[in-house]
Amino acid sequence: MLAESAKNLVPKFFDETGTTYDGVVSYGTLGKDKYWKKKILQQISNGNSFLDLACGTGILTRKIAEKFPNAKIVGIDITKSYLDVAKKNSNSFDNISNWIQSLIALPHHICQNIVTRKYL
Repeated sequence: MLAESAKNLVPKFFDETGTTYDGVVSYGTLGKDKYWKKKILQQISNGNSFLDLACGTGILTRKIAEKFPNAKIVGIDITKSYLDVAKKNSNSFDNISNWIQSLIALPHHICQNIVTRKYL
């Protein structure tokens, strides 16, 4: 019951911050978020399908799509406003899909590699 309650609180807390999230993260991490994303990308050497778990506004999702243009990339998040930004900024990528989804309900066969990160 507690996990379900926490899952429901995330969208309520974050849903109004989609358009300002990237700036807040950059400011809050003193720009280190860009460095961390670069380091994450360096750790990914190959693959033809990726799941970006808690993709937020899709910055890393797009970086993965640029590095692996022939791969299928799925970005999932439970916060609609973040995915709205991700979809808008990813519309030039044919290999990215964004879903409002929790990991718990995700089909197990969806991808080969899972990418996730936590900054704060």
